[in-house]
Amino acid sequence: MKKNIMLIILIVHIISAITLFYVGKCYEFVVSSTNSWLANLILGVVLFCLIIFIKPSIVDKLPNLLLILYPVAILLIGIIVFYKLPDYTYGEARKMIEQISGETTRYNKGDFPKGQEGMYYIYTDTSVYIVDAETGDYVKRLYE
Repeated sequence: MKKNIMLIILIVHIISAITLFYVGKCYEFVVSSTNSWLANLILGVVLFCLIIFIKPSIVDKLPNLLLILYPVAILLIGIIVFYKLPDYTYGEARKMIEQISGETTRYNKGDFPKGQEGMYYIYTDTSVYIVDAETGDYVKRLYE
């Protein structure tokens, strides 16, 4: 019985790690809390494989507190991550710059959008806009 419960919890863990990847992709991974998706995915898969191949008698020795705290921890981490997401995604910031400036945005060299913690770099043909992901404020910087 405990083995089935642990497997269900681990499936939820793996699904939450994959969800974290797709959410981070929308924000171009400028939110540090979404950068841990790979570690979470690897941990979930490794634990899933361990629980599958371990003897049921060993799984039954797991403390009941683990069956309560593990899903609560996954839930709390999910709430914290979604609470810390900025107001603007990269796509919304690009649309905002296109509407304000009238210029067509493009990805930078190599077709990878750039950003850093909480900031997006939006490229046009003549300039770079640095957009704050939280407030939507931006600064225009011309190419040299």
